[in-house]
Amino acid sequence: MNGDSIACQNLSLEYKALASRPLSSKDLTINERQYRIAKEIMDIANYLSKSASLIESCEHKQSAWKPGKVNLIKYTNLNLVSQLTKQSRYSYGSVCYTKSFKEWNKNYTKPYFHVGANATLLDGEIKSSISARIWKNKKFDPRIVLNCRVKSSVIIFYSKCAYWKFKSLCERSSNRASWCCVCDL
Repeated sequence: MNGDSIACQNLSLEYKALASRPLSSKDLTINERQYRIAKEIMDIANYLSKSASLIESCEHKQSAWKPGKVNLIKYTNLNLVSQLTKQSRYSYGSVCYTKSFKEWNKNYTKPYFHVGANATLLDGEIKSSISARIWKNKKFDPRIVLNCRVKSSVIIFYSKCAYWKFKSLCERSSNRASWCCVCDL
Protein backbone atom coordinates (compact mmCIF):
# COMPACT_ATOMS: atom_id res chain seq x y z
CA MET A 1 0.00 0.00 0.00
CA ASN A 2 1.47 3.32 -1.05
CA GLY A 3 1.14 6.56 0.96
CA ASP A 4 -1.74 7.91 -1.17
CA SER A 5 -3.96 4.89 -0.63
CA ILE A 6 -3.15 4.84 3.11
CA ALA A 7 -4.07 8.53 3.44
CA CYS A 8 -7.36 7.98 1.58
CA GLN A 9 -8.21 4.97 3.75
CA ASN A 10 -7.41 6.84 7.02
CA LEU A 11 -9.42 9.89 5.96
CA SER A 12 -12.31 7.62 5.00
CA LEU A 13 -12.26 6.01 8.46
CA GLU A 14 -12.25 9.43 10.16
CA TYR A 15 -15.21 10.61 8.06
CA LYS A 16 -17.14 7.41 8.80
CA ALA A 17 -16.56 7.92 12.53
CA LEU A 18 -17.74 11.55 12.22
CA ALA A 19 -20.84 10.55 10.24
CA SER A 20 -21.83 7.81 12.69
CA ARG A 21 -21.93 10.09 15.72
CA PRO A 22 -25.36 10.02 17.42
CA LEU A 23 -27.82 12.86 16.86
CA SER A 24 -28.20 14.96 20.01
CA SER A 25 -31.04 17.38 19.31
CA LYS A 26 -34.73 17.00 20.13
CA ASP A 27 -35.74 19.38 17.34
CA LEU A 28 -36.95 17.40 14.29
CA THR A 29 -35.67 19.88 11.68
CA ILE A 30 -32.18 19.95 13.23
CA ASN A 31 -32.11 16.14 13.38
CA GLU A 32 -33.19 16.00 9.73
CA ARG A 33 -30.45 18.47 8.74
CA GLN A 34 -27.83 16.56 10.77
CA TYR A 35 -28.97 13.31 9.11
CA ARG A 36 -28.52 14.84 5.61
CA ILE A 37 -25.05 16.15 6.58
CA ALA A 38 -24.10 12.74 8.03
CA LYS A 39 -25.27 11.10 4.78
CA GLU A 40 -23.12 13.48 2.71
CA ILE A 41 -20.12 12.82 4.96
CA MET A 42 -20.70 9.06 4.61
CA ASP A 43 -20.82 9.44 0.79
CA ILE A 44 -17.46 11.25 0.91
CA ALA A 45 -16.07 8.50 3.17
CA ASN A 46 -17.25 5.81 0.71
CA TYR A 47 -15.71 7.76 -2.18
CA LEU A 48 -12.37 7.93 -0.34
CA SER A 49 -12.53 4.22 0.49
CA LYS A 50 -13.20 3.29 -3.15
CA SER A 51 -10.41 5.64 -4.25
CA ALA A 52 -7.99 3.91 -1.90
CA SER A 53 -8.96 0.53 -3.37
CA LEU A 54 -8.53 1.80 -6.93
CA ILE A 55 -5.15 3.37 -6.15
CA GLU A 56 -3.99 0.12 -4.59
CA SER A 57 -5.18 -2.00 -7.53
CA CYS A 58 -3.44 0.34 -10.00
CA GLU A 59 -0.23 0.09 -7.98
CA HIS A 60 -0.39 -3.70 -8.19
CA LYS A 61 -0.99 -3.57 -11.95
CA GLN A 62 2.01 -1.31 -12.46
CA SER A 63 4.41 -3.33 -10.35
CA ALA A 64 7.42 -4.51 -12.29
CA TRP A 65 7.25 -8.27 -11.66
CA LYS A 66 4.01 -10.21 -11.39
CA PRO A 67 3.62 -13.75 -10.07
CA GLY A 68 4.39 -16.37 -12.70
CA LYS A 69 1.97 -18.80 -14.28
CA VAL A 70 1.41 -22.52 -13.83
CA ASN A 71 0.02 -24.63 -16.63
CA LEU A 72 -0.80 -28.35 -16.77
CA ILE A 73 -1.88 -30.04 -20.00
CA LYS A 74 -2.90 -33.71 -20.12
CA TYR A 75 -3.88 -35.71 -23.17
CA THR A 76 -4.73 -39.38 -23.65
CA ASN A 77 -5.94 -41.46 -26.57
CA LEU A 78 -6.14 -45.13 -25.71
CA ASN A 79 -7.39 -46.37 -29.10
CA LEU A 80 -9.08 -49.28 -27.32
CA VAL A 81 -11.09 -50.33 -30.36
CA SER A 82 -7.90 -50.49 -32.45
CA GLN A 83 -6.14 -52.54 -29.77
CA LEU A 84 -9.07 -54.96 -29.43
CA THR A 85 -9.35 -55.43 -33.21
CA LYS A 86 -5.60 -56.07 -33.56
CA GLN A 87 -4.84 -52.91 -35.54
CA SER A 88 -1.33 -51.43 -35.57
CA ARG A 89 -2.26 -48.16 -33.89
CA TYR A 90 -0.56 -46.76 -30.82
CA SER A 91 -2.28 -45.78 -27.60
CA TYR A 92 -0.68 -42.71 -26.14
CA GLY A 93 -0.79 -40.17 -23.40
CA SER A 94 1.15 -37.06 -22.55
CA VAL A 95 1.55 -34.61 -19.69
CA CYS A 96 3.10 -31.15 -19.90
CA TYR A 97 3.71 -29.00 -16.81
CA THR A 98 5.08 -25.46 -17.07
CA LYS A 99 5.78 -22.99 -14.32
CA SER A 100 7.42 -19.60 -14.11
CA PHE A 101 8.39 -17.78 -10.94
CA LYS A 102 7.89 -14.16 -12.05
CA GLU A 103 6.77 -12.41 -15.24
CA TRP A 104 7.16 -8.86 -16.51
CA ASN A 105 5.22 -7.26 -19.39
CA LYS A 106 5.34 -3.75 -20.81
CA ASN A 107 3.43 -2.57 -23.86
CA TYR A 108 3.27 0.76 -25.64
CA THR A 109 0.68 1.27 -28.36
CA LYS A 110 -0.07 4.22 -30.61
CA PRO A 111 -1.98 4.32 -33.91
CA TYR A 112 -0.11 2.12 -36.43
CA PHE A 113 2.63 1.31 -33.91
CA HIS A 114 3.14 -1.20 -31.09
CA VAL A 115 6.16 -2.09 -28.97
CA GLY A 116 6.02 -4.83 -26.37
CA ALA A 117 8.52 -6.53 -24.12
CA ASN A 118 8.08 -9.64 -21.98
CA ALA A 119 10.44 -11.29 -19.54
CA THR A 120 10.07 -14.49 -17.55
CA LEU A 121 12.21 -15.32 -14.54
CA LEU A 122 12.95 -18.93 -13.56
CA ASP A 123 10.91 -20.67 -16.23
CA GLY A 124 10.64 -24.45 -16.42
CA GLU A 125 8.84 -27.12 -18.38
CA ILE A 126 8.52 -30.88 -17.93
CA LYS A 127 7.01 -32.82 -20.79
CA SER A 128 6.46 -36.56 -20.72
CA SER A 129 4.71 -38.94 -23.07
CA ILE A 130 4.14 -42.66 -23.47
CA SER A 131 3.12 -44.58 -26.58
CA ALA A 132 2.23 -48.25 -26.62
CA ARG A 133 0.93 -50.81 -29.04
CA ILE A 134 0.20 -54.50 -28.72
CA TRP A 135 -0.23 -55.59 -32.34
CA LYS A 136 1.63 -55.03 -35.58
CA ASN A 137 0.14 -56.43 -38.79
CA LYS A 138 -2.30 -58.45 -36.65
CA LYS A 139 0.61 -60.22 -34.89
CA PHE A 140 1.48 -59.89 -31.24
CA ASP A 141 4.36 -57.38 -31.22
CA PRO A 142 4.22 -55.21 -28.09
CA ARG A 143 6.12 -51.93 -28.07
CA ILE A 144 6.36 -49.09 -25.55
CA VAL A 145 8.01 -45.74 -26.24
CA LEU A 146 8.70 -43.33 -23.37
CA ASN A 147 9.75 -39.73 -23.88
CA CYS A 148 10.65 -37.16 -21.28
CA ARG A 149 11.94 -33.64 -21.75
CA VAL A 150 12.92 -31.11 -19.11
CA LYS A 151 13.56 -27.52 -20.07
CA SER A 152 14.51 -24.66 -17.78
CA SER A 153 15.91 -21.16 -18.01
CA VAL A 154 16.91 -18.46 -15.59
CA ILE A 155 15.49 -15.60 -17.67
CA ILE A 156 13.75 -15.37 -21.03
CA PHE A 157 13.35 -12.01 -22.74
CA TYR A 158 11.11 -11.43 -25.75
CA SER A 159 10.36 -8.14 -27.46
CA LYS A 160 8.13 -7.29 -30.38
CA CYS A 161 7.77 -4.19 -32.54
CA ALA A 162 5.06 -3.65 -35.14
CA TYR A 163 4.34 -0.79 -37.52
CA TRP A 164 1.07 -1.26 -39.43
CA LYS A 165 1.03 1.63 -41.89
CA PHE A 166 3.30 -0.29 -44.28
CA LYS A 167 2.13 -3.71 -43.08
CA SER A 168 5.50 -4.59 -41.60
CA LEU A 169 6.41 -6.66 -38.60
CA CYS A 170 9.82 -6.98 -37.01
CA GLU A 171 10.58 -9.28 -34.13
CA ARG A 172 13.63 -9.82 -31.98
CA SER A 173 13.76 -12.87 -29.75
CA SER A 174 16.75 -13.00 -27.45
CA ASN A 175 16.16 -16.55 -26.26
CA ARG A 176 16.63 -17.69 -29.87
CA ALA A 177 19.13 -14.92 -30.69
CA SER A 178 17.72 -14.34 -34.17
CA TRP A 179 16.05 -11.59 -36.14
CA CYS A 180 12.89 -12.00 -38.14
CA CYS A 181 11.64 -9.12 -40.23
CA VAL A 182 8.69 -9.28 -42.61
CA CYS A 183 7.82 -6.22 -44.71
CA ASP A 184 4.83 -6.15 -47.04
CA LEU A 185 4.70 -2.80 -48.86
